Amino acid sequence: MRRHTRGFSLMETMIVVLVIAIAAVAVLPTSSGDAPVTLQGASGSLAADLEYAQAQSVAHPDDPVVVVVDAANNAYHLARASSPQTPIERPGAAPGTPYAVNLAEGSEEAAISLTASGVGTHIRFDSMGRLQQASDVVLTLINQAGRVDVFISAQTGDVSAVSDASSQAVVTQDVYTAPSAEQQAPADQPEQPVVAEALTETVEAVDALISGDASGAVSTATGTVAGVTVGVVSTTTTVVETTTTTVTNTVGGLLGGKK
Repeated sequence: MRRHTRGFSLMETMIVVLVIAIAAVAVLPTSSGDAPVTLQGASGSLAADLEYAQAQSVAHPDDPVVVVVDAANNAYHLARASSPQTPIERPGAAPGTPYAVNLAEGSEEAAISLTASGVGTHIRFDSMGRLQQASDVVLTLINQAGRVDVFISAQTGDVSAVSDASSQAVVTQDVYTAPSAEQQAPADQPEQPVVAEALTETVEAVDALISGDASGAVSTATGTVAGVTVGVVSTTTTVVETTTTTVTNTVGGLLGGKK
């Protein structure tokens, strides 16, 4: 007697698509690492620290605050010109907290290297907020996410920063030049909203099927599968491996239930 087997029902198909969407959403936030966020934060903090030193120099021209750059150790600190090797206290922090920054801290991927151009080790502003030197200063921050150059104008004292074309750091302050849309959403990673939208549509399709609206469920499922396919095809290796394992286990369980 011939044994008949049937294909998967729409409900089972929707469950598999739902698992794919959940797996993709869960993995995406960690796929790009901490390097872009760390670079963005460090460049923004450096610009703010330079502007603080500038403001303090204007307010206290008799003993201005200088920025002491230690490029060899990828660090810098703020100090009074009268005692440049002793960091001042960081405002708003616990008493005794030195105003010092070590950019090399953190994971190897996120750690930042610091180089300085146009200056020795001391960045000093005059009573008008301008650099006390004729040439501009460029401080360059680099990690695996890219590079950001922080510029200080000698004539005006203006502080600005620009990320290079390959940088993944999304700079939000108006002194920065933000990466293009392609850099903010690299081609090898799906945009999370696409997957999130597919997840919502999948839930709606399952609800429609349960309530008896088969035509509505089929219509929603068609768009959902297409959306998830676009996202998953362009995902990272990590997402593909995770999703493949999850789907294999799910399908295996469904097949086991049909025996």
